[in-house]
Amino acid sequence: MSRTALTEATDFASIVELALICKAMDAAVDNGVKTWAYARSIIKRCIANGVLTVDAFALQETNRVAQKQRTNPGRSTAAKQNRFVNFEQRNTNYAEFEKLERLHLEQKLRT
Repeated sequence: MSRTALTEATDFASIVELALICKAMDAAVDNGVKTWAYARSIIKRCIANGVLTVDAFALQETNRVAQKQRTNPGRSTAAKQNRFVNFEQRNTNYAEFEKLERLHLEQKLRT
């Protein structure tokens, strides 16, 4: 986070709950926009609408999603799928690698 963004976040913390700032950042990421400017716009919209707590924010989001579904009934409001959805954690046996490396080095030293 840049120094300017940190200063702005500190200034917002004197107006809204700190958890609301975190929620705004989460909402930005959920919408696929990972910038402070987007999170700032969410916080400013909250302040303009008198939403200063996390509970009020949750209620506003619920109402916003419901309104969106009423105006666009065929459109899904589900979050986009994470691009790491097909990631498979490797279970590497490093002890085996070290053993092979040792054998390789021993063979190299013999020749």
